[in-house]
Amino acid sequence: MADHLGDGSLGEVRVEPGEEIQIRSLNAISGDVAFLGIPNERSIREIASGGDGQTTGLFGKIKGFTISVGAGLDDLCSADGGQAAAQMIVADEQVVGVIGTSCSGAAAAASPLISEAGMVMISPSNTSPSLTSDLAGTAGKNYYPGYYRTAHNDLYQGAAAAGFATEVLGVTTAAAIHDGDPYTQGLAQAFADAFEALGGTITTFTAVNKGDSDMIPVLTEVASGSPELLFFPIFQPEGDFIVRQVHEVSGMDGVTLMAADGLMVSNFMELPESEGLYFSGPDLRYGSNGNQSLFSTVTAARYLEEYPFRWGEKPSAAFWAHSVDATTLLLEAIDAASYVDDDGTLVIDRAGVREFLSNVRDYQGFTGLLSCDEFGDCGSQKITVIGHTNSSDVDGSLANVIYEYSPAGGSQVRLLYDFSAVSEALEGYVAEQGMNGASLVVVHRDDGVIHQEFLGEFQPGRISLIASTSKLISAGVLMRLHEDGLLDMDAPVADVVEWGSANPEITPAQLVSNSSGLVGLMPNPFYDPYVCQFDQTTTLQACAEAIFTTTDDDADVAPPDTEFRYGGAQWQVAGAVAEAASGKSWAELVDETYVQPCGLGTLAYTSPFGQFPMDWTVYPPFDGDPASLMPSDNPMIEGGVHTTSDDYATLLLMHLRGGMCGENRVHSAEAIDVLHSDRAAEMWDGSALDPMTGIAILSQGYGYGWWTDRDTGRIWDPGAFGSNAWLDLDDGYGAYVVLEGGPINGDAQKIGLVLDGPVHEAVLAARG
Repeated sequence: MADHLGDGSLGEVRVEPGEEIQIRSLNAISGDVAFLGIPNERSIREIASGGDGQTTGLFGKIKGFTISVGAGLDDLCSADGGQAAAQMIVADEQVVGVIGTSCSGAAAAASPLISEAGMVMISPSNTSPSLTSDLAGTAGKNYYPGYYRTAHNDLYQGAAAAGFATEVLGVTTAAAIHDGDPYTQGLAQAFADAFEALGGTITTFTAVNKGDSDMIPVLTEVASGSPELLFFPIFQPEGDFIVRQVHEVSGMDGVTLMAADGLMVSNFMELPESEGLYFSGPDLRYGSNGNQSLFSTVTAARYLEEYPFRWGEKPSAAFWAHSVDATTLLLEAIDAASYVDDDGTLVIDRAGVREFLSNVRDYQGFTGLLSCDEFGDCGSQKITVIGHTNSSDVDGSLANVIYEYSPAGGSQVRLLYDFSAVSEALEGYVAEQGMNGASLVVVHRDDGVIHQEFLGEFQPGRISLIASTSKLISAGVLMRLHEDGLLDMDAPVADVVEWGSANPEITPAQLVSNSSGLVGLMPNPFYDPYVCQFDQTTTLQACAEAIFTTTDDDADVAPPDTEFRYGGAQWQVAGAVAEAASGKSWAELVDETYVQPCGLGTLAYTSPFGQFPMDWTVYPPFDGDPASLMPSDNPMIEGGVHTTSDDYATLLLMHLRGGMCGENRVHSAEAIDVLHSDRAAEMWDGSALDPMTGIAILSQGYGYGWWTDRDTGRIWDPGAFGSNAWLDLDDGYGAYVVLEGGPINGDAQKIGLVLDGPVHEAVLAARG
C-alpha cells in the first residue's frame, strides 16, 4: 500500500478499474443569479473533466483515473435549493467532494449534510462569516467540518468597504441595506461594525425582501437618516430597482452609492444607472498568476483570454478564478489521500481529503497564495474597491481599482476623479451639433487611464479616421529613425535621397514642423503641383519625388525656417525620406515603432482623402471596418491614420511616461523632449499661423506634429474629422476626444477648447 493521508475514520471511496472519480459542481446555474454560478460551473468542468465532461480536464488524471463532475447541480441561490441538491449528492456514496455553493444561503443548508456524509465542500464564492468563523477563534453558526472556501471572508470585505468610505471618501455617516440572506446580512453587518469602529455613524440598518420591486419605502427610510453613503451588498434584481429608483426619493441626491461583489457583474454594471457606484469585491488583478497544479503556460491571464473562445462570452461574474483554485485543491486532496490497491482499485480515504485541505499552506493559485485556517478559510483575502464610470466599458471599470485591502490593512492606490463636468460639456456639444456620438479618454502619467466615456453610437473598440491627429505619430516615426542613427533630423534631405538636391537646404525636422518653406495645405488644399498627395494609386516615393523636384512651385516656395506653412505635401516628403533611410515601407515602420512595442490593436495608415469624397462638412462614409479602406502605397502621412481611442490613449501615456510603453522603451526621454518642443520659437522665433485664417497667433507655436500653447505649456494635435489630442506636460495628463464630423460640426479646435478647462479642473481637483 502506497503512503497516503487519512486514518479511515470517515470511510473510503473505492473506484474500480475503468470507473471515474466522482466529484460534483453545485452552483446557481438558473434564475436571477445564474450569472454568478455559470462561470463557476464552467471553470470546474474545464479543470476536472475538459469542459465537455467527456475528455480529461486541465488537471489531468489522478493515478490513471479520470474525473467526472456529473450533471451540474443547481443551488438556486437559496436554502431550499442547497438542501435539495445536497440530499442528491450524499445519496451517492461514490462522491468524494463538491465544488460549491455559489451563494452562502445555499451553503448554510447544504453544509451539514455534506459534513455528516464525510465529504468535503469547497466554495469559490461563499463569503458569509457564519460559514467559517469570526476570525477570532470562534466558529460561525453555520460552520461544519469539511467545509472550505477559496473566496474571502466578508469580515475582511466589510473592513475594506468601511476603510474606503472613511479614508478615501471621508464620510462619517452611512446606511446599509441587506435582504436577509446570510451573505448580504453578514456583509452589511461587517461593514456597519467596521465603520463604527472607525468612528463613523450608521444612520439606518435595514432590509428589503427578495422579490421586492418597489424600493421607494426602504429608500425613504434611508433618506430620513441623511447618510452620506449607502452600502447595499445585495443581488439582482433588487439591486437594479434601487439604482433605478434612488433619484425619485427626496434626500437621496448626493448620497454616494456603494455595492459589493453580488452586483459586480456585467448584467448590473451595464445598466446606465449603475454609473458612479463603487464596488467592493475580490481583487481581480490576477495577471500572470499560475496555479501550481496546472501547466506553467496556463496563467490566469491566458485562461481569461481564452474563456470567450470556449464559451462564447466573457465570464459574467468575478469568481471563475476562485473556482479553478477550488477545483485543483480538491483534486490535489484526492490524490494525496488515495492509493491503488493490488486489484487496481483506487482507494480514497475521506479523512485524508480533509487532512490535506486543512493543512494547505502557501498554495499558489490563480487568486494568489492560499492557506487554510482551522475553520476552512483558505482565500488570499485580498479585497479591492473599484470605481464604476462607464456602463459601456465594464472591463475598464473592473480595472479601475481605487483602494486595496488585505488582512494587514488597506490603502488608497488611485485618486478619485470627478469628470461629471467634463461629461456634461461633451454631451452638450454633441447634442448641440446633432452628432452621432463621441468618445473621450483621459490619461495620467501616474494613474494611467483615469476616465473614459462613450456617447451615442460610440462603443469601446470603435475605429475612426482621425485626419491630422495623425501628425504626432508620423513625427515620432522619423524621430525613432533619428535615435537609431538611420536618419539625421537636422541634416538635409539630400543626404538620404538623390532627388533631395532639388531643395538642398530642407531637413526632415523642418518637414514635420511645417517650416520647410514648401507650400502648405492652406489656403488651397488642391495646390496643383502637389496634388499627388491625394493619389492613392501612386507610391509614396514617386509622389515625394514629384513634389520635391517640380519647378511649378518655384514662385511659392519660401526659404526653410522663415515661415509657418501648415501641413500638406511636406509630410509626404517626410514619409518617403523615412522609407528611403530605413529601407522599409511606411507600414512596416509604423508597426515596428508603435504597434508592436505598445501592443496596439489597430493603428494603420491609408489615403482616406484619396478614397472618399472631399466634403468638408461631413465625416467620410467610413463604417469603422478597416477592410473597407483601400490599401495604398501612398498613405497620407499627415492625416491617414485610423485607430481606436484605447490605442491612441496608449500613445499619449507613452509620451507622458518618457517614451515607455509598459516595459518597452519606444523613445528616449531626450527624444520625447524634442518631440514636445516649440521648434518654431527655438529655431526662428516664429509663431504658428491659424491654418484656416492664416493669421499669426503670438501665443501659439509648433513643434514636431504638435501645436504648442506658449501661455499654458500645453500641446495639442487636432484633426479635420473632429479628433483632438492634447497633453499637459506640467501636470502630467493628456486627453483624446473623437467626434465623427466635418471641420464645421466636428470642429476639433472647438471641442478641445470646450473640454480643456473642465478636464484640467477635474485632474487638478483630484490631485490637490
